[in-house]
Amino acid sequence: MKKLFLMLTLWPILCWADPAPLGFEINKAHYNEVKKAYRGQETGINKFSQGPMYRIPAQDIDMAGLKDVVFTFNNQGILQYVQMTFHSKNKFDELASQLASKYKMTKKQRPHVGNRYAEYQNGNSKILLEAPHMSFDTTLTYVSNQFLKAYQNISQNEEQQRKNKQKSML
Repeated sequence: MKKLFLMLTLWPILCWADPAPLGFEINKAHYNEVKKAYRGQETGINKFSQGPMYRIPAQDIDMAGLKDVVFTFNNQGILQYVQMTFHSKNKFDELASQLASKYKMTKKQRPHVGNRYAEYQNGNSKILLEAPHMSFDTTLTYVSNQFLKAYQNISQNEEQQRKNKQKSML
């Protein structure tokens, strides 16, 4: 009876935890944890999160078809974004099935020919799976809602500035 009570009490908390790609939870893991676990290379400061980006050699991770992994942190060193690129667009169906078993799917686009896309939600994060039609790669992205909001705001501002500049040139 106690186990049932504990499970019912903790279930909502566990359901809303952020995903933890490669064992590092979005919105919780710290830059130093990732750096300690994997030898890699800092690749600069991300313009959306104002934090460091850290690339890990794919061969250091035992995952079939993995080509590239980049972790992005905010300015306090908290993980906001993980992008994993796989060599084959054929990886899309396998990954989509695995993600669907763990996370709530919120969008999907799987035409026979064309761009393939699936979006999942978990906690305060989204998981995006993309296989563009003319690409040979599949990209799996884990992103915090905070990072996504900053990305959308900055992108909108840049687009507005571009339009204003173009208008002034006419």
